[in-house]
Amino acid sequence: MNTENEYTEEFWKEQISLLRTQLQNLENSVAQLLEQNNLIPEKDKYLDITSACHFLGIGRNTIYALMREGKISYTILGRQRRMLISELKRYAKANLIHSKKSLV
Repeated sequence: MNTENEYTEEFWKEQISLLRTQLQNLENSVAQLLEQNNLIPEKDKYLDITSACHFLGIGRNTIYALMREGKISYTILGRQRRMLISELKRYAKANLIHSKKSLV
């Protein structure tokens, strides 16, 4: 068994080189994943019911009522409903109530 003192400088240089190569490969993989994720603009991404509820800060019953009333459009994929982020933002903006100016 080698002790730490028995490892040569060449051994450590090889280990560092190997780690650098692995790190570069990892960075390249992360960059590819980020690029793939950015191919779809945020406004065109779909959210499921739970995520849409969190996005708007409302409950499931409320979002189902909004869909039923036609206030939020959605897409059915199989048995699941999905809403575009841009559609949720449109709904939120359309229902924005500006605060009244202070009398003071």
